[in-house]
Amino acid sequence: MQNNLPLTITTLIVVGLIVWLVFYFEKKRPEWTFALRKILHIVVIFLAALGSWFLPLVLVVTVSWIATICVYIAIKANRFSEVLVNGNQRKPWGMLYFCLLYAILNSVPLFAVGESDRLVNMLRLSNVFAFVVLALADGFAGLLGRMFSVRGLSKNSEFNRVKLGNDEKTWLGFLIFALITFSVSIVFLNFCGLDGFGSIVELAMFAILVAVIEMVSSGGSDNLFVVLVSWLFAIVASSGILFDGYFELFYQSDVWLLGYFILSGFAAIMLAKMGWLKPSGAAMAWLLAFAVNIMACWSLAPLVVFLVIATTVGKVRKHHENFGAGDLKSNKPRDHWQVLANGGLFMVFALLSYLQEFGFFQFLMALFSLDHFNWIAQGFGDRCFFLALLSLSVSSSDTLSSEVGQWLGGTPRSILTGVRTQKGVSGGVTVAGFFGAILGSVMIAVFVFLHEWQTDMFGSEWLLAQGFGVIVVVGFFGTILDSLLGDLIQAKFKNGEGLWSDKPWPGQSMSMPTKGFGFVTNDLVNALTGVIVVGLLIYYWICG
Repeated sequence: MQNNLPLTITTLIVVGLIVWLVFYFEKKRPEWTFALRKILHIVVIFLAALGSWFLPLVLVVTVSWIATICVYIAIKANRFSEVLVNGNQRKPWGMLYFCLLYAILNSVPLFAVGESDRLVNMLRLSNVFAFVVLALADGFAGLLGRMFSVRGLSKNSEFNRVKLGNDEKTWLGFLIFALITFSVSIVFLNFCGLDGFGSIVELAMFAILVAVIEMVSSGGSDNLFVVLVSWLFAIVASSGILFDGYFELFYQSDVWLLGYFILSGFAAIMLAKMGWLKPSGAAMAWLLAFAVNIMACWSLAPLVVFLVIATTVGKVRKHHENFGAGDLKSNKPRDHWQVLANGGLFMVFALLSYLQEFGFFQFLMALFSLDHFNWIAQGFGDRCFFLALLSLSVSSSDTLSSEVGQWLGGTPRSILTGVRTQKGVSGGVTVAGFFGAILGSVMIAVFVFLHEWQTDMFGSEWLLAQGFGVIVVVGFFGTILDSLLGDLIQAKFKNGEGLWSDKPWPGQSMSMPTKGFGFVTNDLVNALTGVIVVGLLIYYWICG
């Protein structure tokens, strides 16, 4: 496994030949482009996955980084023909995501120190699993889902088609993806010496989770997120095997997991039917709830309160008045990007808490001899929950500030210049909006008192009331920062009458704003605000 240079050269020749054949037939039969690309996806990534185990590690890393650079240059130079997706064209950035992540994950074992051969082998095996899932599940789901959709099985059925962003996917593809992921997971556990069939419900939930992630990913980003989630699953399994001698993915019983799946699926469908969320938003909300409630074992109450109050206030406000100056998504159900912008950090901290509880950091410390990071286990879950509340307070404060300000406030003024602007334009503030911001942060901060803290992080030096105050103040500060960023960098457009809007006026292009940057949307500003605020508190905790 360590010194097989002939096998490495042979593999590279085979991959190169397959790539050449695919592009050759694409020119001869353009109608085969989608199928040929999926075949290329399956074969090349599957061979790359096996290479992570059978080929010399140094050669794998060297070749993968060179390939990443070459693919990036080729895509930028338009050397690859653009991939046709449902009538739309896009560059195959998914190829670059795969190459980059493959290079990074295979580089990790090179940094291992000490007597850690077994750990390194488990890490390399986790890489194999992650890329086999991407090769087989993602590849065959796209190939068979599109084939049956176009050629008869559901040709005239709109129910089978799911359009998220610019990508159109199918429910049949979703089912195929989940089934293949489930099967590969069983094989992986059996290969590790465990009874995969003894964890059928847990593996089924994992397969559905990854399938949902694939559905909400667009623009080739599934090559990134599917691999990351699958890799983390394999690492969690490896951690259990190495340190505890058994495998467990979730704390809940099989009956509880099945009941949760049915109820949560019904809730997601109802949120989409009620017009609170778009289908993509409902799928992302399901992922968020799963990470928080099942993986981190936290209460969903803060998220539910935020969604209900923010949506209710928004609907009441929109019932009385409608302002056309907001961004392209205003007055519409939230999509997956909006759910991620408001709850993404909450989900990240939930995942970190889950990974810590299931031995991920223990695995890394053993792998890289980072014994001086043992302090990370001291109150880590509680700190993650506090930071999650903090991030949600920022989102809640900003959302309520905007909704209340537009509903009850007067004419807003730019937070930077004081000049009057239209309602709904980012960067405009009102007195009523500030009261809404305080209300939004308070309704999240109260959960400091309702959470069952497992550590003494709110002891004599920091009482619960102080934690409450911090969340309220920082949430309000986040609203100010959000308004500043919205005024400074978010795209805004001015018409001939001097009126401003977050969306282009007729005849204007989103890529050519009058002020700000075309790629900076309200979602990006919301997400950036949360990252900055939470990052500052983490810096204070570490260095303060």
